[in-house]
Order: sequence, then structure tokens, then C-alpha cells
Amino acid sequence: MKLLAIFLAAIAMLSPVRATAQWWDNPGMARGQAMYVYKRADIDHASGRIQRAVLNGEIDVLESMHEEFLRLEKAGGPGRWMMTAFARAIEIGMPVALGDRDKLFAMLARWKQERPQSLLRPMVEVGAWYSSAWAHRGSGVARDVSPEALTLFRRDLDRAAAALEGAGPGAAQTPLYYMFAILIAGSSGRGAQVMDAAYREGAAKYPLNFPIVNARRNFMLPQWGGSHEALDRLIRDAVARSQHAEGTAMYAALYTATARNVEQRDFFGRTKADWRLMRHSFEDSLALEDDFVTLNAYATFACMAGDRETLRRTVARLGRRASLGLGLEFVSPDACLEMARGDR
Repeated sequence: MKLLAIFLAAIAMLSPVRATAQWWDNPGMARGQAMYVYKRADIDHASGRIQRAVLNGEIDVLESMHEEFLRLEKAGGPGRWMMTAFARAIEIGMPVALGDRDKLFAMLARWKQERPQSLLRPMVEVGAWYSSAWAHRGSGVARDVSPEALTLFRRDLDRAAAALEGAGPGAAQTPLYYMFAILIAGSSGRGAQVMDAAYREGAAKYPLNFPIVNARRNFMLPQWGGSHEALDRLIRDAVARSQHAEGTAMYAALYTATARNVEQRDFFGRTKADWRLMRHSFEDSLALEDDFVTLNAYATFACMAGDRETLRRTVARLGRRASLGLGLEFVSPDACLEMARGDR
């Protein structure tokens, strides 16, 4: 399941501030009662609500949220990012739900009976088996995993793949289908051609969907048999697909995720990330939605790039909200702040 978590790194740029309650989190509010423009901060809020709905078996809430968020993504306007809440909820919440497997799978069986044409239910089932597989394996390198654990890992990956295939041709109407197709193929060692086919089809249908491209990004890393050159081509392709709605914002988001998968010391030397493009990308992100978490990420990468002028400017904008580092091992927040104060 660790592989699904990679997309969370880039979303760390998103604000964790709790959003105004929406119909799905306020029993007294009727759906559509008031017009609301989603912010990226709402992803965390919605993710938490989805997790609770899975645990409580609130099928109608899950279906309605999926319907709304999918519609917003297809429209391409504000709220186009909200489908990410489902990927995040499965990543964070499924290990908890699997604590009572009988309850979870009984709920899925009831869901299938009540909503046989559901697009979401099969994806939750796939997520359950995928999460279970990685729980058996753990996050260590393959040589450190016991044969017994690998057997269980492969068994549940096969179950996830069977659930995905059994979802039927209509399943591709949700971007979650393509995210899981890539993750399962990569985890099963099915090769780049299979992942590339899923990525191309999914990205063509859902060019603004971060989890799809980020799933493929993970398997472009050198430790998975890829290369930084191939990774950079993928990221630039994702930017080209999403530029009509987000400018170059996808560039910073994907390279922020990459920073957590490679040694951050000399990040711009080890990868093909271009600081000038990344700086422009952060500016595009802030133009879309000016929030202090994105600004902290911007300042952190300015520090990593040794761009004192940009670092000083972003730290000044942050003031007391400065929280640099993003938890990256080779980034010292204190050293970055000292760099910002230097040569005054």
C-alpha cells in the first residue's frame, strides 16, 4: 500500500485547514442548499468523511460524494481536484477498515446488492485487497521480506487485479480505475508496457487527475527500473495535458512527490528537475490558490536550489507561518531560514 501513499507527498503542499462543512458532513444541510467553491484544503476534510462513511457503511454518502467530485473533475473548474480525496481516503482509511474484515466485506456485499451498477464500490474492493497485500508485505526491500509474506502479498494482489477486471468495462468511467490499474501492474511486475497503456488511456480521459499520473511516476523512478530522464518526460507530459486549466502547477506537485523518493541532497543535480521551471510552477500554483502550505513548499525548494532571493521573498510572505523542510531528510529548516537572513 506504500505505493499509493506516494501521491500524498505532493499534496503536502495543500492546506490542512478544516473547510466549511458541506452537505456530506452536515446532517442539517440539504444537498445543493448553498453554492460552495471548493478549495484544495477541502481534500483532507472530504477524505476524512469518506473514511468514516466506509467504516459506518454509509453507501448513499459515498455514492453521492463520488458523483459530485467526478462531475467537478470532468467540468475542470473549481473542485476539479476533489477526486483525490477518494484516493487519499483509501490509502489512509483502508488499513483501519481492514481491522474488521468481516464487517468491511459484508458492507461491500450489501453495497453490491443495493447498487449493482456502482462505479465506486468495485474500486473500494480493489483498494481493500491492494491495501491488504501491502500490509502483508510491508515497506522493506524485497530481499528482506519473508517467503510467507510474499506469498500473501501476491495472493491479495491477484485478488485486487481480479476485482478490478471484474468491475467491468464501465469501471473506466472513474479515474480510480486507472490509478489502481497502474499500481497493481507495477506492484505485480507486469512491466512498463502495461502501465504505459493504462496511463495513456487514463491521462487522456482525466488529464487533471493527480493520482493517475503520480502512480505512473512512482514506477518511473530508478529504483523501479526507470530513469530520471523518463520521469522528467512523464512530468512534462502531465504538465502539457493539464496546462489549459492549471498552467504548470503539475510540475511542482510531481517533483515535490519525487523529492520524497530520492535522496534530497543535491536534488536538482540528481534529478532532471529544473529549478527555473519549478519556480514558475510554484508561481502558477499560488496564482490558482494562494495558501501558506504551498508557499512553504516553494520556500523549501528555493532553499534546496540555493535561490536566496526567492527564499527571502517567500519567507517574508510567510512571516510566522514559515514551516520549511517538508520533513525532507537533507533539508534543515534552520539553515534555510539562516540563508534567507544572510547578506542583508
